[in-house]
Amino acid sequence: MPGANLCTDLRVEGEKGSTSKKQAEETASVLVKSDEKVYDVIIGLHEASRTGAPLVGLELARGLKKRGITPLIFLPKTGALLPDLAQDFDIIDLSQIVEQQSALLNHIDRLEAEGRLSSNTIILNSAEMHPFHSALKQRQMRVVTLFHEFLSLYPHHTRESLRRHSDLAIFSCQQILADAQKHCAGPWTNFEVISQGLIDSQFGRRIEKDEAIKELVKTTGARIGDFIVLACGTAEMRKGIDIFVQVAKTVIGRFPKTRFVWIGGSHAAGSDPLTWATRDAEQSTIKDRVHFLDTTENIEPLFSAADLFLLPSRLDPLPCVVHQAMACSLPVVAFQGSGGVEEILQDGGGQLVNYLDVPAMADSISQYIENPDVRLKDGALAAKIVMEKYNFESYVDTLIEHTGVKPKAPNHATSDKTLVASH
Repeated sequence: MPGANLCTDLRVEGEKGSTSKKQAEETASVLVKSDEKVYDVIIGLHEASRTGAPLVGLELARGLKKRGITPLIFLPKTGALLPDLAQDFDIIDLSQIVEQQSALLNHIDRLEAEGRLSSNTIILNSAEMHPFHSALKQRQMRVVTLFHEFLSLYPHHTRESLRRHSDLAIFSCQQILADAQKHCAGPWTNFEVISQGLIDSQFGRRIEKDEAIKELVKTTGARIGDFIVLACGTAEMRKGIDIFVQVAKTVIGRFPKTRFVWIGGSHAAGSDPLTWATRDAEQSTIKDRVHFLDTTENIEPLFSAADLFLLPSRLDPLPCVVHQAMACSLPVVAFQGSGGVEEILQDGGGQLVNYLDVPAMADSISQYIENPDVRLKDGALAAKIVMEKYNFESYVDTLIEHTGVKPKAPNHATSDKTLVASH
């Protein structure tokens, strides 16, 4: 891995917080080699996939670093985003460790004993980090949780643990806050609603539409002049991949030169939703105009080539893909009651239809196809909204203000060496 060194030759016996021999051996395998680097904040990402919350976490870490704040990142699970993370940051990779909580706490004890933590603040970038909350609070860390999920989808004991063990809760939209307040037994006493911004401010600006269309033609077999309806997300029922096909069937029946493209589909088990969505497309005789593409690192050309963005999700907190679509001047069509997209589109930039009203969703897309001037107008407004209201630099500044994270004292030495601690 570029810029990364594996460090395993470390002692933990006799240190504060030492555990059993087995746990100590596991802990030793994740400790970053001692050097002079001092960390101002620890950030926990639940995984290193190229999906919303981890990408937000990466950009947050970059924003902090740009402001002189040095983060240390830990990962219970790795993934395709790991090389990007390792390029700029020290990482504790816990993915091969059985006792992950104990390993992390021993590492924190070690760094603190060496004077290499300038604060006790730890930012957990997802409710999926819930296995760590209780242990970190017992360790008297100041836990800041960034909630990108609807807590009603979690068991009661998990919701309550997240509530009790978060010193500061940051909700990405009002709907997620309302859901948490409704489904938790006790009150949330210290919280803010701060919506993350467009994670790449240049998204949609690096490629001309004509060039992007050529790339799409190569990828899908589409023809110049086809109307492209784009969707992007994990191929699952929550994201509405089945609805995507139902809408496609109606719209393509009306406008045969329309193509529907879903980014993020990959075949897994025979029972996964993508299998059935693909079969539905085949049985509906629209398979040549409905395309399921694997997850790809470079999605920008596909967004730039599209004419409209469809979000058929049943429930979606504050989708980063909506920001990206709006940055490409694509009007967005989505369901009311499906999550944070309602807040994003409250000033325009697309259309919301009644929840699970598939015919209305197809009608909305049809109207945009029939009225290109309206589509262009709403797309331009979408781009204006995302640039003015969803700026990631402002998001980082606001988080710093509320978390109180500060750069280290100037007499602390730093190192640019990236170390990845791994089993």
